[in-house]
Amino acid sequence: MKIYKTFGELKEAPKEIYDYFMEMECHEPPIDERDLMNYYGGDAYVIETEEELKEIPTTIAADDDSRWLNITEMADSYDSCRWIADGKYVEVFTATTDAGGPSYYIPKEIADKCPNVLESINLSTTSWS
Repeated sequence: MKIYKTFGELKEAPKEIYDYFMEMECHEPPIDERDLMNYYGGDAYVIETEEELKEIPTTIAADDDSRWLNITEMADSYDSCRWIADGKYVEVFTATTDAGGPSYYIPKEIADKCPNVLESINLSTTSWS
């Protein structure tokens, strides 16, 4: 998994992810040293393998309340779970603080292999419409 912590680091992200952030910023990027944690409330994570999907938490507790289930174990409604970059990535975002939260970007070829990612898109769309 690639983790991007600043706008400067995003320049090394896949072009579609960088362009997505620049569109949010009206194509006027903040200074390179600006932390995504301070700006968006969380870092940007680009998933590279199916195994890394286990790093995406849901808001559903495990039966013993010891942890949050992950997206491979259960679909969930997120603050944003949708296709971006002309369907090349799924963005999964959960606001964990008033400032925002982490964003996960899943390439289509990985998202298509996990039914819970696809169901989370449907649940998120339904919840916010």
